[in-house]
Amino acid sequence: AVAIAGRVAVALADAVAGRRGLPGRSGAERRVPAFLALFASGYAAVACASPLVYERYFVVLSPLVTAIFLLDAFALTRIAAARAPLSRWRRPRLAVAWALVAIALASLAPRASDLRGRLAEIARPYRGPLDYAIEQIVAEYARPEDLVIATNYGAHAYMYYLGSHVIVGLSLNNIRHDRELVPDVVIPRRRWPRGLGELKRFLDRAEYRKETLPVRDIHFNNIPALSRSRTTPDRHRFRTPASAGPDDGLEVYLRVVPSGGAE
Repeated sequence: AVAIAGRVAVALADAVAGRRGLPGRSGAERRVPAFLALFASGYAAVACASPLVYERYFVVLSPLVTAIFLLDAFALTRIAAARAPLSRWRRPRLAVAWALVAIALASLAPRASDLRGRLAEIARPYRGPLDYAIEQIVAEYARPEDLVIATNYGAHAYMYYLGSHVIVGLSLNNIRHDRELVPDVVIPRRRWPRGLGELKRFLDRAEYRKETLPVRDIHFNNIPALSRSRTTPDRHRFRTPASAGPDDGLEVYLRVVPSGGAE
């Protein structure tokens, strides 16, 4: 919004300067920000054509948008100074500077709650469902790398932090082979219906002890996007999503006679 406002303001200043016979922007001052704006618009158009559009795809445009804004802001202050007598050149530049600051603050106002949330997140680090589940498994088993864990979301986190063999997963790529195994831990994620049936079959084949953790079973552990969309049902969370009761808490099923080393 700030960059767009700067583009509009410098175009209007150019038009006014031209009608009054005053110097406007130079050729370079026109071409460089125009090229950057065209490139940013083209990138955004291509990103929007993707079947899965995430906010993080557009973060890389931040330096370009900032450069466009700064180039237009400097050009605007120079045009404003040229319209005033030399004895009063500071006044128009100061007015333009304050106007740009006001525009910047106005664009940040809708994100004030996000800024407060970020400060709260720094003061008290966020913990999601994966953090609680991994902590629970480490507390229960002396050698988590020997475990077979069945889950329908977040498989890579268990592989990386625990070294466990994880089956089912989000894509069900090896489901025929996975069905032959008996998992030591089953973690069904209710927000991801694909694979839930497979996990229920595992629970019916062996005896498991259910542990309900004090964290809500949400879509993601967390996500950087600050806005919801059709591909992002949950926006970034700054605070740990504590469960309101056993019905929405994350459920972890531990096999009563596990093949791994239980403490």
